Amino acid sequence: VLKKDYLVELKAKNAYDGEYTSNGYFYHPTLPRTIDARPKTLETFSPTSVLVELGDLGGSGYYAILDVDASNNVTITAAPGAAGGAYTMFTSGLPSTNPGYTPQWSFSAQCNNTYDPVEKAFYLRYGYLGGTGWRVTEEIIKRN
Repeated sequence: VLKKDYLVELKAKNAYDGEYTSNGYFYHPTLPRTIDARPKTLETFSPTSVLVELGDLGGSGYYAILDVDASNNVTITAAPGAAGGAYTMFTSGLPSTNPGYTPQWSFSAQCNNTYDPVEKAFYLRYGYLGGTGWRVTEEIIKRN
Protein backbone atom coordinates (compact mmCIF):
# COMPACT_ATOMS: atom_id res chain seq x y z
CA VAL A 1 0.00 0.00 0.00
CA LEU A 2 1.37 3.40 -1.02
CA LYS A 3 0.64 6.27 1.35
CA LYS A 4 0.95 9.91 0.38
CA ASP A 5 0.48 13.02 2.40
CA TYR A 6 -1.19 16.00 0.85
CA LEU A 7 -1.29 19.54 2.09
CA VAL A 8 -4.32 21.53 1.01
CA GLU A 9 -4.78 25.22 1.78
CA LEU A 10 -8.25 26.69 1.63
CA LYS A 11 -8.68 30.43 1.74
CA ALA A 12 -12.12 31.85 2.31
CA LYS A 13 -12.92 35.19 0.69
CA ASN A 14 -15.12 37.77 2.33
CA ALA A 15 -17.80 39.91 0.63
CA TYR A 16 -15.34 42.75 -0.13
CA ASP A 17 -12.66 40.63 -1.84
CA GLY A 18 -12.42 41.31 -5.57
CA GLU A 19 -11.44 43.55 -8.46
CA TYR A 20 -12.13 47.29 -8.15
CA THR A 21 -11.42 50.60 -9.88
CA SER A 22 -10.16 53.59 -7.93
CA ASN A 23 -10.69 57.27 -8.75
CA GLY A 24 -9.55 60.14 -6.57
CA TYR A 25 -6.73 62.43 -5.66
CA PHE A 26 -3.44 61.99 -3.80
CA TYR A 27 -2.47 65.08 -1.80
CA HIS A 28 1.28 65.50 -1.35
CA PRO A 29 3.36 68.58 -0.42
CA THR A 30 5.40 68.43 -3.65
CA LEU A 31 3.93 65.66 -5.86
CA PRO A 32 0.10 65.89 -5.79
CA ARG A 33 -1.72 63.88 -8.44
CA THR A 34 -4.99 62.51 -9.74
CA ILE A 35 -5.87 58.85 -9.32
CA ASP A 36 -7.70 58.01 -12.53
CA ALA A 37 -9.32 54.62 -13.15
CA ARG A 38 -6.61 52.73 -11.26
CA PRO A 39 -7.27 48.98 -11.10
CA LYS A 40 -7.08 47.58 -7.57
CA THR A 41 -7.38 44.09 -6.18
CA LEU A 42 -8.76 43.99 -2.63
CA GLU A 43 -7.79 40.79 -0.84
CA THR A 44 -9.42 39.24 2.22
CA PHE A 45 -7.49 39.98 5.42
CA SER A 46 -10.14 38.88 7.93
CA PRO A 47 -13.88 38.10 7.77
CA THR A 48 -14.67 41.86 7.72
CA SER A 49 -11.53 43.41 6.23
CA VAL A 50 -9.47 43.63 3.06
CA LEU A 51 -5.93 44.63 2.15
CA VAL A 52 -5.52 47.55 -0.30
CA GLU A 53 -2.70 49.76 -1.54
CA LEU A 54 -2.72 53.35 -0.21
CA GLY A 55 -3.52 55.57 -3.21
CA ASP A 56 -1.02 54.64 -5.92
CA LEU A 57 1.81 53.71 -3.53
CA GLY A 58 1.51 49.91 -3.44
CA GLY A 59 4.75 49.51 -5.38
CA SER A 60 6.52 51.41 -2.58
CA GLY A 61 5.09 49.21 0.18
CA TYR A 62 2.17 51.34 1.37
CA TYR A 63 -0.76 49.04 2.19
CA ALA A 64 -3.79 49.50 4.41
CA ILE A 65 -6.39 47.30 6.04
CA LEU A 66 -10.00 48.41 5.47
CA ASP A 67 -12.26 46.96 8.18
CA VAL A 68 -16.02 47.36 7.64
CA ASP A 69 -18.32 47.34 10.68
CA ALA A 70 -22.04 46.49 10.86
CA SER A 71 -22.96 50.15 10.16
CA ASN A 72 -20.71 50.20 7.05
CA ASN A 73 -18.17 52.52 8.65
CA VAL A 74 -14.61 51.75 7.61
CA THR A 75 -11.68 51.70 10.02
CA ILE A 76 -8.35 52.12 8.25
CA THR A 77 -5.03 50.94 9.67
CA ALA A 78 -1.59 50.30 8.24
CA ALA A 79 -1.10 46.71 7.11
CA PRO A 80 1.54 44.71 8.99
CA GLY A 81 4.95 45.87 7.75
CA ALA A 82 3.52 48.69 5.63
CA ALA A 83 5.60 51.76 4.84
CA GLY A 84 4.73 55.17 6.25
CA GLY A 85 4.16 54.25 9.89
CA ALA A 86 0.72 54.78 11.40
CA TYR A 87 -2.11 55.81 9.08
CA THR A 88 -4.58 58.52 10.07
CA MET A 89 -8.22 58.69 9.00
CA PHE A 90 -9.59 62.10 7.94
CA THR A 91 -13.30 61.31 8.04
CA SER A 92 -14.65 64.87 8.17
CA GLY A 93 -12.22 66.67 5.89
CA LEU A 94 -8.67 67.19 4.75
CA PRO A 95 -5.96 68.24 7.22
CA SER A 96 -5.84 72.04 7.61
CA THR A 97 -2.18 72.19 8.66
CA ASN A 98 1.15 70.63 7.76
CA PRO A 99 0.81 71.85 5.00
CA GLY A 100 -3.01 72.00 4.83
CA TYR A 101 -5.09 71.07 1.79
CA THR A 102 -8.25 72.18 0.02
CA PRO A 103 -10.30 69.71 -2.08
CA GLN A 104 -8.90 69.19 -5.56
CA TRP A 105 -11.60 67.02 -7.13
CA SER A 106 -15.38 67.15 -7.32
CA PHE A 107 -16.07 64.03 -5.20
CA SER A 108 -13.95 65.05 -2.20
CA ALA A 109 -16.97 65.63 0.08
CA GLN A 110 -18.12 62.01 -0.40
CA CYS A 111 -14.92 60.59 1.10
CA ASN A 112 -16.05 59.90 4.66
CA ASN A 113 -14.55 56.43 5.32
CA THR A 114 -17.66 54.40 4.65
CA TYR A 115 -18.68 51.45 2.50
CA ASP A 116 -21.84 51.48 0.36
CA PRO A 117 -23.10 47.89 0.01
CA VAL A 118 -25.52 48.82 -2.79
CA GLU A 119 -22.86 50.51 -4.94
CA LYS A 120 -20.16 48.11 -3.66
CA ALA A 121 -17.89 51.10 -3.14
CA PHE A 122 -15.46 52.37 -0.51
CA TYR A 123 -15.38 56.15 0.10
CA LEU A 124 -11.99 56.79 1.71
CA ARG A 125 -9.83 59.64 3.04
CA TYR A 126 -6.71 58.73 4.98
CA GLY A 127 -2.96 59.12 4.94
CA TYR A 128 0.28 59.39 6.87
CA LEU A 129 2.61 62.14 8.06
CA GLY A 130 5.83 62.27 6.07
CA GLY A 131 8.93 64.39 6.67
CA THR A 132 7.52 67.40 4.79
CA GLY A 133 3.84 67.05 5.74
CA TRP A 134 0.74 64.97 5.26
CA ARG A 135 0.26 62.62 2.32
CA VAL A 136 -3.46 61.94 2.01
CA THR A 137 -5.45 59.88 -0.45
CA GLU A 138 -9.10 60.55 -1.24
CA GLU A 139 -10.53 57.66 -3.21
CA ILE A 140 -13.74 56.11 -4.30
CA ILE A 141 -12.94 52.45 -4.89
CA LYS A 142 -15.80 50.76 -6.73
CA ARG A 143 -16.16 47.07 -7.50
CA ASN A 144 -15.97 46.19 -11.20
